[in-house]
Amino acid sequence: MNAVWNFPISNYSTNQGTSGSGIDQFSNYSVNNLAREIIQNSLDAKDPSKEGPVVVEFHEFTTPTSSFPADESFSEYVMKIYNQSRTKSNPDRREIEFADRIVRAMRTNKIRWLRISDFNTTGLVGVNNIDDQETPWFAFINGSGKNQKGEMSGGSKGLGKNAIFANSTAQTMLVSTYAGHVKNGKIIEEIGNIGVAKLLSYTYPLENGQLRRAWTEGIGFCVQNTEKGKEYNIPNEELLEIDPEFDRMEMGFGTDIYIPFFNGDKDDWCDILTNETIISFIPAIMDGELIVRITFDDTNSVIQIDKNTVKQHVAGAGKNKEVAKALYQVMTSPNTKTIVYDNKKGYEMTLLLLQDNLRGLGRVYQYRLPTKMKIRDEAKECSVGYTGILLVQGKELCVRLKSIEDATHSMWNIRRAKDSIYPKNELENALSIVSRFLEKECSNFGAINSDETRYFDVDGWNKEEDPSSLGVEEQKEYGLPTDEIVCNTKDDPQKNPRRRPFKKKGNVIDKDGQAETTDLDIGIPGVGEDVMTHPTGHNEGDGGEYHEGKADENYKPDDEGKMVLARKSIATSDAKMPSVNPNEGLFDLVFTPKMTGVEIEIEVLKSGINGESDKVEIVSATSDDAKVKVKYNKICLDRIEKGETYRIHLKISEHSNYIWEVNVSGKE
Repeated sequence: MNAVWNFPISNYSTNQGTSGSGIDQFSNYSVNNLAREIIQNSLDAKDPSKEGPVVVEFHEFTTPTSSFPADESFSEYVMKIYNQSRTKSNPDRREIEFADRIVRAMRTNKIRWLRISDFNTTGLVGVNNIDDQETPWFAFINGSGKNQKGEMSGGSKGLGKNAIFANSTAQTMLVSTYAGHVKNGKIIEEIGNIGVAKLLSYTYPLENGQLRRAWTEGIGFCVQNTEKGKEYNIPNEELLEIDPEFDRMEMGFGTDIYIPFFNGDKDDWCDILTNETIISFIPAIMDGELIVRITFDDTNSVIQIDKNTVKQHVAGAGKNKEVAKALYQVMTSPNTKTIVYDNKKGYEMTLLLLQDNLRGLGRVYQYRLPTKMKIRDEAKECSVGYTGILLVQGKELCVRLKSIEDATHSMWNIRRAKDSIYPKNELENALSIVSRFLEKECSNFGAINSDETRYFDVDGWNKEEDPSSLGVEEQKEYGLPTDEIVCNTKDDPQKNPRRRPFKKKGNVIDKDGQAETTDLDIGIPGVGEDVMTHPTGHNEGDGGEYHEGKADENYKPDDEGKMVLARKSIATSDAKMPSVNPNEGLFDLVFTPKMTGVEIEIEVLKSGINGESDKVEIVSATSDDAKVKVKYNKICLDRIEKGETYRIHLKISEHSNYIWEVNVSGKE
């Protein structure tokens, strides 16, 4: 390719330093921002004539440094700003470090690249019509704050390409496109490439007769190596062939972005990109509109993110995975509640809410159509643990919210109304409609999910004290129902103080889903006067107690002469028993043992007043992690491991959510 890097003269206007490029706002979480901006651009460029999803591929590879396009002219300019940064009368330490990083990168033997390619798109139309300033090519390459995508696109500010520069040590990208569009019933094909670098301005020496010294813009272009090419920054009329194993023409229309000196962390950039893709675009993925692939030149492994593989990608620990996992559950669970807002034409929304007292994030993640990209997430008050997804669908609402988005598409803010074409009162109304809808539905969710109501009687409560002998106020104090109380069958019991026992006992799951308890009085049957100490209490509660017991291990209680081994209480942490569907008696028991044990028994009781407890019949119990058996109110497992988290799906005879007591015991 006969190309050269050209850094145009600024004509005595802006002189660019390290903070003037607009890249800084994308530098924090640079890989996250890259995923969002790239995928959004590709979804916006979907080819309407093609069936199937948009496919975006991130491919990491290396080449010799000498293969960098027009490397001599690029290195020459880099050395100019490198020397300039050290010879200034008042050196700027940031400029010195910036230039030094690029020089060190250019002096290595290999360049680490990230190629980003999309398929089933139109490519960047306009590459061969550079005088047309109303094309996607012009907006992407030459524009700053320009958006030629239309009102219903994902892009809004024309600044997202800075996320690409933020992922290059040299703040450089090379763009190659094979574009196609229909004109007068015919498909017009375009091919071209260009490089763009956002570096520092270089000031030339003062020459005779000059009033002042000239300097460059600091932005350079890799263009045709001709006088005309350098004067007008004309793209090269061919496709880049930097990645030796990739053939764009064979793959059809689309765009390839090459990031040289890719600075994503070698150990975790893939995980970051995968999680961000799922979190930011899960509605598009689950609707079959998007597939993302991550590949490498030194391995045959392929990481593919699509509607069939999301489940495997959200497995595991970590904050980001917990968010992705919760959103996946909202999109796939049969228990997700769908609420439609259609009160105002053009302002339609769909809200998906899933109750999850264990992993609920307590936030609503809000996605704007048509790209279905997450714009913001907010905490909303709700009587139960939950996660929500809001799809903003109505065109009139979408275009107004889009007009007040920030550059990173992470917020709608009325302070941006001055940049919008819509009146401020319309923008305030749009934000208000979204806010009121979410607040109303989230506050109602879990509190009233049906119109069925009934009076509670005293069945299942401790009968040693006859409620009829107590006054109304005393009954309320003890948490007993009175004739005055009408409760909805789907009311969240953890928020209903009328049903809360006066005193907790044992391994009680309290209103926050945590257990605060001491261990049971368990000893070794036998003879003797030894005293033994039990482990610390479940869930780091009040600690164990001393119990006198007969601790002779030679004690043989039956005719067969078998030795009775000690059963010890198993200390656990993070024990929870969230309701899945109380009306159907469906609950989950989740706990993490602090010691390994065998022949495990887990006893489930419901707590009543004065700390008394009643057995709860377990109809069935299943687990993905262990083999489970049921003995009336006990769950039996062969073994549990220290530090492992266990989730057991229960169907019990109770159809209301009490405060539960769970006792875990076993043999060491």
